[in-house]
Amino acid sequence: MRNLIDEKNIENVIKYFQYISKGISFKQGQMHMMAGFDSLDYDFEDNYWLWERNKKHLFELFGNKIKVTKELGEQHICVPSMVNHIRQEFLNKYGDKFNVLIKVLIDALSYKEILENRLQQDIYILDVKLRKGWRITRCFSELESDKKELQKQQDIYSIFLQSLKVKGRLVLSIDPLDFITMSVSKSGWSSCHHPNSCHGTGGLAYMNDNASIIAYVETDDPMINYVIDTETKEKTTIKMPNKIWRQIVTINKDHSYALQLKQYPNDNKVFNQEVTKMMENLLMAEKGIEYHSIEERLDDYPRNLQRNSDDLEGYIFYCDYYNRNIEKYNVIMSKTYQDTEQLRASINMNKTPIITAGNVVYCACGCGDLNYTNQFYVEEAGEDDYYYEEY
Repeated sequence: MRNLIDEKNIENVIKYFQYISKGISFKQGQMHMMAGFDSLDYDFEDNYWLWERNKKHLFELFGNKIKVTKELGEQHICVPSMVNHIRQEFLNKYGDKFNVLIKVLIDALSYKEILENRLQQDIYILDVKLRKGWRITRCFSELESDKKELQKQQDIYSIFLQSLKVKGRLVLSIDPLDFITMSVSKSGWSSCHHPNSCHGTGGLAYMNDNASIIAYVETDDPMINYVIDTETKEKTTIKMPNKIWRQIVTINKDHSYALQLKQYPNDNKVFNQEVTKMMENLLMAEKGIEYHSIEERLDDYPRNLQRNSDDLEGYIFYCDYYNRNIEKYNVIMSKTYQDTEQLRASINMNKTPIITAGNVVYCACGCGDLNYTNQFYVEEAGEDDYYYEEY
């Protein structure tokens, strides 16, 4: 398993988030300077040992791979947060090329209007009425009377439309890098499990358990930053997948059922259904029996299909299912169970093992200490970073 991961890049990513990046925002291609970056203490062996032992059954489920992927069409990639992010980057670069009224229009468009290139409702800008169904560049002609300037602005807007044609893929992963960066994106979204957020080591707790898979959609173009060690003059590339959507999938030990948990940054029916299909196909291929899925609302059923590990008391780990921070989730189960009522009965009778999420985390310097903080390095954590409340 370990020969399939890029351990050096993982090391650099951990050191980057510990010592370089201090927020959740990300600017592509940024150059950072730091003295001694190359010689920072780092040893992840204890975590890798847990990961390799506990994820082995998922490695085998994936056909002795750490990732299973499916290419997606362009029409499925641009989620709302990504459209808004690309629009903001576009306006930052080209905004001064538009007249004030056209810039106001572009800023006011919904993501659906941008993707479909048509107004979905009438819009008034000053005394000009732009009608529902008009193409966006048709609206430009009502806001710019100079034909040469109009053509220039329409041409520039076409650059924006082309930038929305993004290619990418859906991924099921047990790669440690994907747990560490589970909430890292340049599309403008994040969560409490971002490495620089309040549950910054929670991704490692998911990484080290025997239940969790990261499902995500990534673009072809990864996130890249650079660090130059001013002492050695060496340039290090920090490379991470650009996750525009992600979901945690958990599974029990005998692979009789799995849960698809909360979607980030928002619900996406297409991505969620594709994850269901991929999981069902993998499980049916492994077990030789059929699987089916049922969507449940958390408020309608007892919270007894998954529990947190007993070893996590005091750890900075957050589970949406455990903490009821989720409205609905999907249950994938073998047709041995007609419904989740039968599944729950089997779990209560100890015939079916329950899903157990999360596991202990070790300090990234290799000191052997268990990590009770939201920092990769225990010695770097301040007083406010410790978390001793019992879950």
